[in-house]
Amino acid sequence: MADSSLESNDYEEKCIFCNIAKGNIKAKKIYSDDKITAFLDINPANPGHVLIIPNKHVLMFPLLDDSLVGYIFAMAKNISLIMLKVLDSKGSTILVGNGAIAGQKAPHALLHLIPRYPDDDIGLVPPIKQIDDKKIKELRSALTEAMKKFLDEKNIIEKKEEQNEEETDDEFDADRVSKLFLGK
Repeated sequence: MADSSLESNDYEEKCIFCNIAKGNIKAKKIYSDDKITAFLDINPANPGHVLIIPNKHVLMFPLLDDSLVGYIFAMAKNISLIMLKVLDSKGSTILVGNGAIAGQKAPHALLHLIPRYPDDDIGLVPPIKQIDDKKIKELRSALTEAMKKFLDEKNIIEKKEEQNEEETDDEFDADRVSKLFLGK
């Protein structure tokens, strides 16, 4: 649940995205309903770059209600499909930055949906960093425990009896993943 201090009327009155959602500021809207508004970005990475915003003022994605996150991503999927057909794009990039360090430039949750074309030079492929096995195990342990605690506190998962089996590392099978992804 979002922090109410981040949803105050002061934010909504000054927020450009809230004003777009309300119709107070004109935008090239492609879709709008009671939950979200989707419109063309005025500073697009590619022609057809769409922003999808919640109509309610929320600072960033982690503060959105889960159902609204699901709805936004479902609409992004639908718009992406339409882009493939109507804009003849060859793919799409769905991008969410949470916080300035992650590229979020405005204090309102939003999702970028960018149609992609061969040789568009957008460069949204993250670099690959080498991390030693000890650090990977530490990260996995910390994140797994935090995730279990989070899900338990939210009553999302039923409590299961602990298994006494020794933990095994999941092996990455690139060929299997390629076959699933490429359908070959």
